[in-house]
Amino acid sequence: MTRVPVPDPARPRLERRARQGNLSAKGPGRFSVRLRGLLATLAVLCSTLHLGWPSLQDDVSTIRWIQVGLLLCYAIVLVATELPRGRALNAQRLGHLLWRSDSIVVLGGLIFAWWWPTLDFAGALLFLNHAWMTYLWLLRRGLNPGLIFVLSFFVLIVAGAGVLKLPAATPPEQPIGFIDALFTSTSATCVTGLTVRDTGTGFTRFGQVVIVILIQLGGLGTFVFGALVALLLGSSLSLKAVQAIADTASGAKVSEGSIRRLVLFAAFVVFGFEAIGAAVLYFGWPDTWARAPADIQTPIGRAFHSVFFSISAFCNAGFATTPNSVESLRIHWTTHVVIAGLSFIGGLGLPVYTNFAQIIRARLRARRLNTGMLVRFSLHTRMVLWVTFITYFISVLLIFFSQVVQRDVPVGTAVLDAHFMSIATRTAGFDNTTPAGMGPLSRFTLLITMFIGGAPASAAGGIKVIVFGVLVLMAWSAIMNRESVQVMGRMITPEVQRRAAALFMIHLMLVLVIAGVLVVTENGQTPSNPGSDISVFEEMFFESVSGCSTVGMSLGPTPRLSDSGKVAVTVGMFLGRVGSLAFLVALVGVVRRDRARFEYPTEGVVLT
Repeated sequence: MTRVPVPDPARPRLERRARQGNLSAKGPGRFSVRLRGLLATLAVLCSTLHLGWPSLQDDVSTIRWIQVGLLLCYAIVLVATELPRGRALNAQRLGHLLWRSDSIVVLGGLIFAWWWPTLDFAGALLFLNHAWMTYLWLLRRGLNPGLIFVLSFFVLIVAGAGVLKLPAATPPEQPIGFIDALFTSTSATCVTGLTVRDTGTGFTRFGQVVIVILIQLGGLGTFVFGALVALLLGSSLSLKAVQAIADTASGAKVSEGSIRRLVLFAAFVVFGFEAIGAAVLYFGWPDTWARAPADIQTPIGRAFHSVFFSISAFCNAGFATTPNSVESLRIHWTTHVVIAGLSFIGGLGLPVYTNFAQIIRARLRARRLNTGMLVRFSLHTRMVLWVTFITYFISVLLIFFSQVVQRDVPVGTAVLDAHFMSIATRTAGFDNTTPAGMGPLSRFTLLITMFIGGAPASAAGGIKVIVFGVLVLMAWSAIMNRESVQVMGRMITPEVQRRAAALFMIHLMLVLVIAGVLVVTENGQTPSNPGSDISVFEEMFFESVSGCSTVGMSLGPTPRLSDSGKVAVTVGMFLGRVGSLAFLVALVGVVRRDRARFEYPTEGVVLT
């Protein structure tokens, strides 16, 4: 019997989607996508020329008309691909073409071309859309999501360094070298906060905007940001993209619908808290203070600095447009409530936000429908909160004791110092008192707190509080001679224990290697604070822990580092931000593919 093939009703829709956004499509569709991507890239380059070179301001109209021409070419290619030869144009096809996300962006850019920023915005949106499609293409090609994550940060850092090298990013009398630009871009993208020049005076407003954009992209995460752009532009998420975002953002296997809600919820939380923080800073800051930004008294300048500090605090970046962080506002309430609060909330992580939202939603539903649905705090949330509060409480006590006994700081000021610095060293990077002026016990406490860091799936760095908690529980179980690691009525799986130990060792080795390199490259340097009890070795070790844990605090040597030292710290910041996460994702893939089919015989070893 001859089998008659049954036509697939979904095939036309799949072919249309392939023509629109699938880089693996055949023939004209693939060529159209690549050509449109090239046009979007050229439009962004035109924006870069206009904004980055003040000397080209006389030719701005020429550049703008080139952008208009690129958008027209984009529209022509889009229409030619969507309406191939031999196909009649009807209302349905015309409506489908006009309601495409990229069609709306192009039409908006062309209609409002008289307002030139619209062209820059349209080109940027089209470029981001094609960057997301490139990411999906890489996933479909089978590239490891962890490797894509590392590459995305690397590309963002290099692009940021290139933009910071533009003449418009720095004052004419203070041009920046490539190493310093790369260092600054890495520090901003990896939300670290170490700086080789003052952000407020060493960069123009254009350069400061670039830095805060890098902070936002690095803090929100390249995967989550790319998915957010795709959702806003109406694109779809592939199965591999969904799992990649789930692995890096929430650690769970979820569907496309739930990952959409997760991405939108993450954007709502991030932008919501940043907007609230910026508004409170705008109205709560004093009219002026010592070493405040020069334009703090103007409405536009005050608004910009409020937004900059709010984004930097929530993303745990530590960048400031003041030369001494928030030291001039050492005892002001905005420092201890707004900056510290944003830093604390930003370091809790997306899984904690999601769990809180689930509980609130369940409580509201139960109250409205009079049902008994119960949603509890997850083990992850409880461990994050408990370990965070315990480490905060211990560090507050140690810093307070050190400030009072070793530095004769008044009790009230010492309490505020202990509160703020205990939160800031969870990788926020701000300081209300210079770390070099604190006592030895305080500096030791800062080192430990920086090494621990914040919560997983957040902008914070370090080994993460969950890893630290699991290691403590493993030690306690060994002391009590228990066969399993238990906490809060739950058992920690051996796989989680192994990963925690691996992450601890990886981060420890990274810190030691970078510290060793700095000791060699900075040999012969004098202490940054002559006459103090801080040695060069302590400065270099502090710098290594701060950089690798993406904290941003320093005892003073950062601007004086040699080029070799800056490169070493740059590598430490990059690996500290993406290394552990990429390692986990890659480890999962390796375990799934290469699970051992045999076991070796056991043999004991002596531990003590």
